[in-house]
Amino acid sequence: MTTDTETSAAHRDDARALHDALTRMVAMYESEFDHENVRQWRPDWLKSALARRNALEGNHD
Repeated sequence: MTTDTETSAAHRDDARALHDALTRMVAMYESEFDHENVRQWRPDWLKSALARRNALEGNHD
């Protein structure tokens, strides 16, 4: 049986892995576009990923 601490650690590891994957995916998309117009082309899933990435990194874009 797993403890709450073990479960929390596993969830944290999963969140970090997802964060890393999303960061790579976002970087892959963003490098192809003009940053002046970047907000116009961002799909909702990418806006959400960027907001989560920025929150985890302490940025407020």
